[in-house]
Amino acid sequence: MASNTNGDKKAKILSIFKKKEKAPETSAEAEEIYTGEGLEEAEASDLFAGLPPVEEETPEPEETPASEVKKPESKEAFSEESSEETASSLSFGETTGETQDQPKEEKEEKRSVLDVSVAESAKDRQDSRSLTEIFGRNKLIWLIVGIVALLIILIVIMFSDRLYNQVKGQASYTLTESQIHVSFAEGNVGIGIYDNQLLRCSQDGIQALTEKGNVVWDIPFTMSAPTLKIAGDYISVADQLGMRIMIINAGNVTTEVTTESNILMSALNELGQAAVVLSAKDGHIVNLYSAQGDLLMQRRTFQISDGIPIAVALSENGTRMATVYVNYTGTVLKSIITVFDLTESGSLLVDRVVGSIAYEDIVISDLKFIGNRLFFAGSEIIGAVSTRDGVEKEWEKSLGYRIEALVMADDYVALRFGEGLAGTAERVDKNIVIYNYSGNVISDQYIQGASYLGASNDTVIIGSGRSYTAISSGGAIKWTMDSTEDYMELLAFPGGKSVAALKRSQIDFYNVTLKGAVLEDD
Repeated sequence: MASNTNGDKKAKILSIFKKKEKAPETSAEAEEIYTGEGLEEAEASDLFAGLPPVEEETPEPEETPASEVKKPESKEAFSEESSEETASSLSFGETTGETQDQPKEEKEEKRSVLDVSVAESAKDRQDSRSLTEIFGRNKLIWLIVGIVALLIILIVIMFSDRLYNQVKGQASYTLTESQIHVSFAEGNVGIGIYDNQLLRCSQDGIQALTEKGNVVWDIPFTMSAPTLKIAGDYISVADQLGMRIMIINAGNVTTEVTTESNILMSALNELGQAAVVLSAKDGHIVNLYSAQGDLLMQRRTFQISDGIPIAVALSENGTRMATVYVNYTGTVLKSIITVFDLTESGSLLVDRVVGSIAYEDIVISDLKFIGNRLFFAGSEIIGAVSTRDGVEKEWEKSLGYRIEALVMADDYVALRFGEGLAGTAERVDKNIVIYNYSGNVISDQYIQGASYLGASNDTVIIGSGRSYTAISSGGAIKWTMDSTEDYMELLAFPGGKSVAALKRSQIDFYNVTLKGAVLEDD
């Protein structure tokens, strides 16, 4: 029976073709199918007449302009149109059996993916804004962190040498005997470092030696008690309690002076000028000589009024000289530091005296010029005065401990303390202290039983019996040695690879080694 509605016709056709799973390709095939389904010819023709022609491929549906799309007036109308669109979208060529729900699922999946993408994009923008806000709010904090990091790097660079020495000092360096020995007649002998050479000064002359013990130059003389001084390129040898002084430059004698009385002490500067303090009747004489032996200045003092000379020093540029005299009146002991002007303008001053400063109940024993600053040290005090315009105190330190030994290098002074003075601690906490010439402590430490103190270049050597420890001025341990010999003095060569050790009639040469290996050049 024929269907009265288009929807019934489509439903009927859909039912037939689902059974056959094949669309008719010709009118004859369609007629055969309808007949097989028990349809009368009139009914089949009626159904067939209401259908569009059968095609092998279903053409792509054209998009309907948005302006032509009509909203359903009611839920029922929407359902009816949806049913019709679903039925009409079925192609006669489909053989997979898929339902009309497939396109809807794909759309929903696309919408889901799009929603996730949009959500992720929004989250990224939100995270970006959050980071920007965080960095914006904490800009000052990050700036401070950067500055602190930069300061740390600068500090590491500044102290890299000291850190290297500290690490090196903990590597157990020691001294290994090199089998090189230099012998001489037993007597009054002094040694010193001159350039990269070792000077040996004895009663029979002076020699310059290499680290291997080879003689560079040799100047013979005869002195009873030669005293060695080194300043820059110049060397002086004064016969203490004798009347002879020699000034030497690079192995050549520039002058030799015979004084009018015995020499008590001497000083030398980088210009080759030499000051000597001589004994005299009822007092003393201070003479100043040029490198060529010319008498530049002479000053006469009297023991009853001026006291006893203890030390003399010359400035590097030759413009100042200083002396220390100790005067005791029977009730008061005074150390008097006097500074002299050696320039032409100084001739206008009485005895060329720039000024003086006195310390009561203290014996000042050592002087050293650092530019226009005069450093001084006494039994329990160190300090400095400016000599540029007069004599003005710069700084001083009352140490509280007795100074048992003192060595002055170009950039530092090393002290070995003994027992504490009255009213102070009985035992010193740090018995080896190194100061710069501004009065600041560079390093300090305690070495049990310290009895020897020496210095050369940047190496300070402390002895305790036959055990020796070498440190840098900064306090880093360079090497240690337990010796089987009693040495009078040890000096390190420049570069720190070799050490000379003085006995009464022999110098022994050592190599600074690590596990038996001689140190190579840096």
